[in-house]
Amino acid sequence: MAGNMSASEPCLASSVRLSALADTAATDPRRIVPLQGAVNFRDLGGYPVAAATATDEPRRVRWGRLYRAGAIHELTGADIAMLGARRVFTVLDFRESSEAAKAPDRLPAGAVRYGLCSGGHDSPDDWAHMLAKAESGVRFMCGFYAATGSLAVRYRPFFERLLALPDDHAALFHCTIGKDRTGIGAALLLGALGVSEETILTDYLLTNTCRAAIPDDAPVPGLLDGIKLHPQVTRDLLSARPEYLQSLHDSIAGAHGTLAGFLQNVLGVGPAEVAVLREKFTEPAV
Repeated sequence: MAGNMSASEPCLASSVRLSALADTAATDPRRIVPLQGAVNFRDLGGYPVAAATATDEPRRVRWGRLYRAGAIHELTGADIAMLGARRVFTVLDFRESSEAAKAPDRLPAGAVRYGLCSGGHDSPDDWAHMLAKAESGVRFMCGFYAATGSLAVRYRPFFERLLALPDDHAALFHCTIGKDRTGIGAALLLGALGVSEETILTDYLLTNTCRAAIPDDAPVPGLLDGIKLHPQVTRDLLSARPEYLQSLHDSIAGAHGTLAGFLQNVLGVGPAEVAVLREKFTEPAV
């Protein structure tokens, strides 16, 4: 892919090994968390992290500390108990306020939800108007991912909350589908931790696996609720496609050169903050 979504470059000698580890990590049975009332709920642990030098010990994203998901307003009592057992007590919600009001999160006792909306008040009418001007669902989504100039409103506080996460808490970040707003957050976070661009894409595309059993004619949730779309456009909007994430990569590379530059200049996540994130969310690979 063009650009570089990892904040550090792996040593050449370790790149083949990292790729093999990434393939294993993506299919780890711990990856997808089975819940009755939510789909696309995943643990981000296990992904290999690039070493800065050839002498660094291999590391990976820590299991049980970072989760990504779609909507969680239909969690069952057993689901909520599972989140409590996993100490998911910090929840970062990327949905707009109108979405969250219609489908409030169900959380374990003691959990705190932080709303990280864009500050806009988009409605289905707004989205219908925007989609009407798009020539295709794919082109619309590529434009959404390429709009990196507006990411600071949502993702600067995202990183601030993660930097402040208590050591005995796990964090969950989510939107409605768990693909776009959540996918961008996961890509930025995994890149900051030193996960390779290839692995970030593999994780992103797992949304398609998680949502494979959902019928094409199922109601479209969130901001798309009530909008009448051509079936192919709906599929384009709800699927994870490599070109969507590529649009994010290309936009960051074009404006900032590297992910590290974007993190520091736009999100306030410089080398010191990256070091804290890696201390919190990575562990020795064993």
